[in-house]
Amino acid sequence: MAVLLVAYILAEYAAPRKLDWRPNYDPAKDSPYGLMIAADLISTAFPGAEVVQSGSALYDLLLVDSLPRPMNLILISDELRIDNFDSEMLLDLADSGSSVFLAAEDFSGLLADSLKLSTAVSLFGTFLDPDLERKYGPSIQGDTVATDAAANSEDGELPRYEARFTNAALSGRSFATRGRAASWYLSSVDSSAATQLGTVTIDEDVYTNFVRIPFGDGQFLVTTMPLAFTNYALVDSASAGWAFAALSHLPVEYTVLNYNYIPGRGQRSTTPLRYILSQDALRWAWFTMLGSVLLFIVFRAKRRQRIIPTLVPNQNATLQFVDTVGRLYFQRGNHLNLASKKINHFQEYVRSKLGIDARTLDTATVARIAARSGIAVEEIEKLARSVQNAAAAKSFSADDLQRLSKRIDAFYRDSRR
Repeated sequence: MAVLLVAYILAEYAAPRKLDWRPNYDPAKDSPYGLMIAADLISTAFPGAEVVQSGSALYDLLLVDSLPRPMNLILISDELRIDNFDSEMLLDLADSGSSVFLAAEDFSGLLADSLKLSTAVSLFGTFLDPDLERKYGPSIQGDTVATDAAANSEDGELPRYEARFTNAALSGRSFATRGRAASWYLSSVDSSAATQLGTVTIDEDVYTNFVRIPFGDGQFLVTTMPLAFTNYALVDSASAGWAFAALSHLPVEYTVLNYNYIPGRGQRSTTPLRYILSQDALRWAWFTMLGSVLLFIVFRAKRRQRIIPTLVPNQNATLQFVDTVGRLYFQRGNHLNLASKKINHFQEYVRSKLGIDARTLDTATVARIAARSGIAVEEIEKLARSVQNAAAAKSFSADDLQRLSKRIDAFYRDSRR
């Protein structure tokens, strides 16, 4: 088993790594749809200006007073769903004179409403056979992947996409691409304010995919070709120039590449809880459930609290012991032995309480006991006779023991000490 386990580990280690074809737009990843090459490209596209990367939300990033203004801010993702707080910060940034470069296939929220942006996709922009897309990934260039996918189209060939710029210095060049890279376009934009910077030709139809929108003292540069900035697009020399040319529309200033809004971060709900909190009905249901559970815990804890025990006063265990031993002797009929113990206790009591040696109960001792206890001499004489008779007796009945006990107990009760 150990040999098989080691062999399996070695085989897995030596096996070729499967490419991750999911668009992630992460500047730190070298996967086909990461932005590692684009991050290096951006760092050289603005000579003399500092270029940094940031994963912070715009609200946190733009609150930093040390950021120079004006500046360039670049956001690249498959869709930009920016919340209202971040959208307001973004609009304020452009209004103060900065340039914001947005590359996404879909825009929504306050930002899209303020810039009057909406996008659409060409029906020919994706594979017609989903099995091929799962196997090869979305097609960008006219390579073998596009050739394989062409067999699924009606005419046996995917449409050719040609991206162009309206800038006079770039208008003579076209960047050929196929498939999803240029399949999205701006279906509507405020034509009175926006300036067309780039187009894409799909068969014989021309669509706008790159515009400049002035805003206050600054501007927004918006394109629907975020895939043109991915590693898979930039390794091909035929289309790599489009991304560099698009970035050249930005001024040479302090530049921030923000990746907070890429898939799996920022505005995306990646967990069930985030999705629940993004929906009003589910959010209220969630908080109602939490409140109900909290109330249940509070009231249940009050009903189930520990009962306070009743504290029983301490009892004289010595008296209980004496009582128990006395009952034992009496039940066994050993009256003489019990009488002897009572006499011993009586003598000890007289010695400790009255200071008189009562082992010999002669006339003088009786008189002293009567004087110190406050009991009549006649009663002490009766007690003395009972004690002497018990001490000299060979047997002792229950009646004799009862008479002796009564006289001793009466002595304890009536004694002044």
